[in-house]
Amino acid sequence: MMKPIKTFTLPDSIIEAVGKEWAGTYTVHLLDAEEYLATGEDIVTELREKGEWHGIMTEAKLKKRIVCKSITFNDKPLEPDAFLPSKLFEVLQAYSVPLNMLSQQEAQDLFLRSSKASPPASVSP
Repeated sequence: MMKPIKTFTLPDSIIEAVGKEWAGTYTVHLLDAEEYLATGEDIVTELREKGEWHGIMTEAKLKKRIVCKSITFNDKPLEPDAFLPSKLFEVLQAYSVPLNMLSQQEAQDLFLRSSKASPPASVSP
């Protein structure tokens, strides 16, 4: 279940750029593993239904869904297929993605760390 982590409002300069309809209270939530995985499954299902599934999902599509799933606007969920100004998306992404996804640097650090780890002990039958 989503856990609220931070509530914020947009600076006036952002509201001026994206429109007054986006002024209000945003809450970013920490997704649990089930919610995160369901987001990817939802994308695959929609692409399959449209006949557009080719066995790969873009990171951009996943990020937008994670942002929309993990941030509420005036206590209402953001709709992933609704219009979302790009500048607003950049702001929301800055709050949501570091909380709910690994950064490229974090993933690289984990990969490098795991490659330096001792190999697992072999198991005798």
